[in-house]
Amino acid sequence: MGGSKALALAILLISLLAPAEPERILGEDIPDDFSRSYFPPGFTFGTATSAYQIEGAANKFGRGPSTWDEFTRDFPERIVDASNGDVAVDFYNRYREDIARIKEMGLDAFRFSISWSRVIPSGRIRDGVNEQGIEFYNNVINETIANGLTPFVTLFHWDLPQGLQDKYGGFLNRSIVDDFQDYAELCFRRFGDRVKYWITLNEPWSYISFSYDFGAHAPGRCVGISSQVPHRKNAHSPWLYVYPKGIRYLLNHTKNKYDNPVIYITENGIDEHNNETQSPEEAVQDQWRTQYYQAHLWNVLGSIREYNVNVKGYFAWSYLDNYDWSIGYTSRFGLFYVDYKDNLARRPKQSAEWFQKFLKNELSIDNIPARQCHSGFIEADQQNSLNGCQ
Repeated sequence: MGGSKALALAILLISLLAPAEPERILGEDIPDDFSRSYFPPGFTFGTATSAYQIEGAANKFGRGPSTWDEFTRDFPERIVDASNGDVAVDFYNRYREDIARIKEMGLDAFRFSISWSRVIPSGRIRDGVNEQGIEFYNNVINETIANGLTPFVTLFHWDLPQGLQDKYGGFLNRSIVDDFQDYAELCFRRFGDRVKYWITLNEPWSYISFSYDFGAHAPGRCVGISSQVPHRKNAHSPWLYVYPKGIRYLLNHTKNKYDNPVIYITENGIDEHNNETQSPEEAVQDQWRTQYYQAHLWNVLGSIREYNVNVKGYFAWSYLDNYDWSIGYTSRFGLFYVDYKDNLARRPKQSAEWFQKFLKNELSIDNIPARQCHSGFIEADQQNSLNGCQ
């Protein structure tokens, strides 16, 4: 990334499994005015997305099918709500307004992925390049830069061209190495004059596990056991709770194990179940998500100050609610609420408004209470369960 080696960490939902006696979600030591001014100069704050989860336009403008197109069509029962990303949240047609919102928040960077099959429909460059796809990503990159944001681009975020899966089994065949090299070099040639931060593979461990071990994600290779795999319908698992200090320990461990590399935290966020009985006005009141981000950012800062970890950036997942793989649209990760019943209208959540104040150094508020009854969060006086949160 950026001409030098860097380590990208994706830390979703929880930083680490908590020890026997968890601390408060927010420590008493977080100042009321905690904001970006506490971080070193040049620290990058961004938000993140991925192509299949947000773009839509799945069968348009020359894009070839991906394994997720085929998987959701052939096995809708493996998606919690039997949905797909054909439209997703229509970023393809709304990228200008979405990027403008990211700028308005005061963020520094926008992380997005390129759909391999949108630029090379079959996955093999010898079969031809889709210039409409190249034009789209040129437009997204140019719009990102025009809004004062730095593009961070992921080459592969789980949407493998179906053509490669059909031809030789995708990642089960070494031939994919050459095809991926051709794809990467195409991206570097066509976009590299403006994109200086590249992420090669998004969460390779997760991709291998969910796609080839459990079979719960496309291409769903382990069909024999996939019916027994939990689909993560929500984040209500009683054995999990948020432990923000874990991110501090994880960063220190990474520093010690890998000789203090440059680190960008490319994903950190928490979801909620999509409650269809809530009005949009109620759904945007996500104080617990604000609490989550405040606590994790405080501990990222702690890793820099206490352990001298070389953390250079932090990306909130996600910019907006989107299609979430086998969970479909039943889960919401976004800083912006997407109204699936009203033409995919975007509304800033309370967490987005807090982030804007954080980034613009406009915070002067009391600490957000630790006592929150929400999936994944514990009450301040609880230690081992979510009992009592109704």
